[in-house]
Amino acid sequence: MKKYLRKIYHLGKNIIFNFKGLIYKKQFLNSISSLKINKYSKIIIFESNFGWSTLMRQRPQQIALNFSEDMLFFYHSGRKEFNNKFSFEKIKENLILINLNMYRNLLINFIKKLNCKKYLMIYSTSIINNNLIKKYEKNGFKIIYEYVDDISDTLSGKEGAKLLLNTFNNIIKNNNYIIICTADKLYKNILKINKNANAYLVTNGCDYEHFKYKNIKKPSDMIFKSNKPIVGYYGALASWFDYDLLKEIANTNKYEIVLIGLKYDNSFDLNNLNKFNNIHYLGKKDYEDLPKYSSNFDICIIPFLINDITLSTSPVKIFEYMCAEKPIVTTALPECKKYKSVIISENHTDFITNLDKAMNLKNNFNYINKLKLDALNNTWKNKCKQIENILEKE
Repeated sequence: MKKYLRKIYHLGKNIIFNFKGLIYKKQFLNSISSLKINKYSKIIIFESNFGWSTLMRQRPQQIALNFSEDMLFFYHSGRKEFNNKFSFEKIKENLILINLNMYRNLLINFIKKLNCKKYLMIYSTSIINNNLIKKYEKNGFKIIYEYVDDISDTLSGKEGAKLLLNTFNNIIKNNNYIIICTADKLYKNILKINKNANAYLVTNGCDYEHFKYKNIKKPSDMIFKSNKPIVGYYGALASWFDYDLLKEIANTNKYEIVLIGLKYDNSFDLNNLNKFNNIHYLGKKDYEDLPKYSSNFDICIIPFLINDITLSTSPVKIFEYMCAEKPIVTTALPECKKYKSVIISENHTDFITNLDKAMNLKNNFNYINKLKLDALNNTWKNKCKQIENILEKE
């Protein structure tokens, strides 16, 4: 009896599953037909585990948002991020949020028949099965690999880094793949391994309109008893952050130091910064609220240690700081040295001296103009245009 009941149960389950499949297929076809997909010259499917509705808007979302109107972009995300049960949502006219786990085969089969250029975009920080990459290739998709960070145990964990390196090693052997690097060190690393690799350099950028200088009222958690200048940082608080440098700045007793962001590991807590009255950790802030803080910094800083991770980093925040038209002081990061508006520090003493220099520049018209020009030259719109030019050559 139990045997027959089990069969009936599984039969019923399969009927429900197939019925749901038909409903989702119909919904997908209705949704895709509304896009007028034939008008696009290029279509990109972005396979990643990055997500869309994250606290910070990073390179993946910005790239997706800023491609020109003749490109259609499908951005993969999990079911929890959708406002409807069908996991298919139009963010803007040429940007679709989609759960590829539900619709991948339907989408690939639909797009492969179209007379347009087709691309799969993947990130070096996302674990992607090599068989999945081959599946896209077999269906006429060209591969875009965004090499955005050093692949290391520190960033991805031991097992994660192993899987990422496996994909990386397969990617760089194929000269037909388009490899877009965000930092000089990453670009040189590719060419060192494969001098014939189809590699390009496109650094990170900024949403100028979002971060540009505005006279915004100071948030209540940035109002301090002293009238000291505010030295501000937002971003990850992790093992590559120079906490000793921060303590030296605090010990000058010249500044109120504001830190905003995610505690990426336990390094922040281990450094006992709470014993300093002039170091204020304000927690994580939503991307929409960041300009309220950066516009009220007197000086923006990036106090990173110099190691394999930071040598390979194009800090998004540096371009956003430029938009805010605030003096920027950093350690000797190669990707920061490229810009005339950034004040580079070779050591701790130099960094602290440069804070004084920055205070003298905060109202300097020529310096502020340098900040603005560097920001405008590095918008996400410009970065997407660079990528589009690369695709045009292929």
